[in-house]
Amino acid sequence: MAFKSLMNEIQSKYQSKNGGDSSLISSLDSTHRIFPFYLGDYPKVLFGNLFEGLNLNSFTIKGNYVFLSANSLCLNGLIRNWQEGKLLQKSERFKDFREKMVGQSNLELFINADIAPKYALNFVNESWYEILSRNMGTFRKAGYIGLQFGGSTDKTFASQFTIEFNTGKTDKTEKIWEIQLDTIIETNPVSVYSSKIGEQALLVMDKKHQLYAISKTGMILWKYQIEEALISGIKEVDIYKNGKHQYVFNTSHNIHIVDENGKAMQAWPAWIPTSTLFPVSIIELNEEKQLGFFTVGKFYKLSAYNSQAKFLPIWN
Repeated sequence: MAFKSLMNEIQSKYQSKNGGDSSLISSLDSTHRIFPFYLGDYPKVLFGNLFEGLNLNSFTIKGNYVFLSANSLCLNGLIRNWQEGKLLQKSERFKDFREKMVGQSNLELFINADIAPKYALNFVNESWYEILSRNMGTFRKAGYIGLQFGGSTDKTFASQFTIEFNTGKTDKTEKIWEIQLDTIIETNPVSVYSSKIGEQALLVMDKKHQLYAISKTGMILWKYQIEEALISGIKEVDIYKNGKHQYVFNTSHNIHIVDENGKAMQAWPAWIPTSTLFPVSIIELNEEKQLGFFTVGKFYKLSAYNSQAKFLPIWN
């Protein structure tokens, strides 16, 4: 019970400094199985900004394991499942999955992807909420996910990621719709997100160098004409960090940035000196995550542009 002793010491120091936290303690159950936890934003230490703002407020102990949660009600539910014998270790599917994981580790995270992404929507920050919500179906196909961390005396900190896909949710191939374009397709379709319609769309180019945006119901949303064949893939960005997306790609002579309405962004396309044979690279230039667009042309010519299509002098 060394961990519990450590937590009691932290609790004592916290209460002496802050005059106690009766609202937290009163929210816990009266059986003294759940205890307050004061290490604050520990989830951010493990997962970066995925759970930014989420605090671990309580913990319980079962055998040699400590279970942490942002909500004591979750721990109450966990204890109730123990009492009623609703345990993962009784599931044959979980037993098979557990055998694939490392036998011993210092910290383990098990995720049931059937329910975890939907539950996580209550806690993740705004940018991750958008990612989770629009990819919910894909995440749920993951089935079981295990993440393990293990420290050692030689100061190494190993980790292992184990995943088992839910075969019961695999896609079946069936025709949902078909669409007639002006000519044959030149590129593979690319799935992108459009905040304008609030869902995924497909971008594809035909032999006339027309870029199409097509909804998931097979409706053409817009067409955008370019001068020649694509060299790059189509990359999705959010230049202004406002949730509205743009699509970046290049030909041999120009970099294009198109908005969700199929219109070229102001000042784009940008001309590439000496032309290029390579795809455009997108780089975060500073702590504000402003984007720069880099191309390598003939004769080792490096060209760099800001989001207004202006050259960055120090790079050119």
